[in-house]
Amino acid sequence: MNKETTQRVHCLKCDYIFHEDEGPQKETCPHCNNADMEQTVYMMPQDLEIERMLSEIFDKVFFKESEV
Repeated sequence: MNKETTQRVHCLKCDYIFHEDEGPQKETCPHCNNADMEQTVYMMPQDLEIERMLSEIFDKVFFKESEV
């Protein structure tokens, strides 16, 4: 089982996804400096799997279209 060392956090204010230890402060979004914990959520393992699947689909579509 692949275990990540840090959790991924989704900032609801700017829609940015980051690792919890990214940026100058762990509790602050490195993209928009959002420090409101009510405007962030920790991503669950199923969210991460969906993110990976969407990324794979996007890559396949992008590379398929670029070959045409």
